[in-house]
Amino acid sequence: MIRRANKNDLISIMPIYEAAKAKMRVDGNMHQWSNKYPDEETLLSDIARGELYIAHDGNEIYGVFMLSFSGEETYKEIQGAWLNDEPYAVIHRIASLGKGRNLLKDAIDFAFASTENIRIDTHEDNNIMRSLLNKLGFIYTGIIRLKSGDERRAYQLVKSK
Repeated sequence: MIRRANKNDLISIMPIYEAAKAKMRVDGNMHQWSNKYPDEETLLSDIARGELYIAHDGNEIYGVFMLSFSGEETYKEIQGAWLNDEPYAVIHRIASLGKGRNLLKDAIDFAFASTENIRIDTHEDNNIMRSLLNKLGFIYTGIIRLKSGDERRAYQLVKSK
């Protein structure tokens, strides 16, 4: 099940991000989500905007993601081209404990209840996410730059009719 996160969920959310970071490092992704990111301040901001969601089985929170329908500033410029200029949802900061093996698919289905376009980006070294995005039908659209100047690979998925 998916629901909006609240401040009380942070105690369960933070270990999920720590586990995801450890998995990234084992997989060779040494640079994404470093220096305490995502931190509580970022997550509290997501919660305040109503954009942080958790996946749970009724007892335990096993996944977390940010979902926004407000656009993404860093997506305005792309080395490449988006598939269309229609309104879209963006998924960021998605992580699970491995119990929700379909967390990304569940997040996509959840977003598709409100939009027909999803955009997402990931680090070049995030082989797990890149593989999942390809498996789920996302199309690689080019390179975007974060506010820090770091590059990310951008993808888009359009809901099939």
